[in-house]
Amino acid sequence: SKSDANNANLIPYSSNFTTPLTGWTLMNWGATDRKLSVTTHTFYHNGTGALLYLNTAQNGTAAAGSNRFPLSPNTT
Repeated sequence: SKSDANNANLIPYSSNFTTPLTGWTLMNWGATDRKLSVTTHTFYHNGTGALLYLNTAQNGTAAAGSNRFPLSPNTT
């Protein structure tokens, strides 16, 4: 219902990140030193909100993805 959805992020695993990262994984290609972690930054909620941090020191691709989730067309 609408009251259940107020102030809720309806896309699974897209906020309130914790360690270990539930619903996220590194892709098994690209930079060999790639790392995916949870961190904070002063620009986001004054440093109190958790963010995903995907990092590599190499000149290569680092990619991560979330689990797939079902969507129903023409619904709210």
